Amino acid sequence: MKDKINKIISIIKKDGILRALKKIQKYIYANYISKINIFSYLYIKINYKKLISELDEILNAKLLENVDKMHNYFVQKLSELKEKYSFIKEIRGLGLMLGIELDISPKEVVNLAFKEGLLILSAGSNVIRFVPPLIIDEKAAEEGFRVLDKVFNEIKGE
Repeated sequence: MKDKINKIISIIKKDGILRALKKIQKYIYANYISKINIFSYLYIKINYKKLISELDEILNAKLLENVDKMHNYFVQKLSELKEKYSFIKEIRGLGLMLGIELDISPKEVVNLAFKEGLLILSAGSNVIRFVPPLIIDEKAAEEGFRVLDKVFNEIKGE
């Protein structure tokens, strides 16, 4: 297995990631395609195209630029919520893995948000964790913050 990994690494260094992935794909087709059905073949082909596309995006730093941009956006929006609701004590995290510490149990927030179509997680006894996809845009994030604001407002009114 180690020899195969070293061979793959040498192909990547020699030809670049995209050409290396195409060579790996050809190797899989040549050695394994006769052992699987046509549906698996199509699935493998689709996944490799997606993988190449995603690696290309990561290598071109578009993804990392979006993470940096959206981190700032999330921190700004969470700060606005913190000023509006006194039970939000702290905002913390790196990149798009963020959390807010609350004075209240996050369980009710998580449940109410879920009922509104927003999936968030609690972390421990007083933290709500946000782990959005790295490709999230402002429009999608804004919808999530709208729901979160509605949930916080509902809890505040109780």
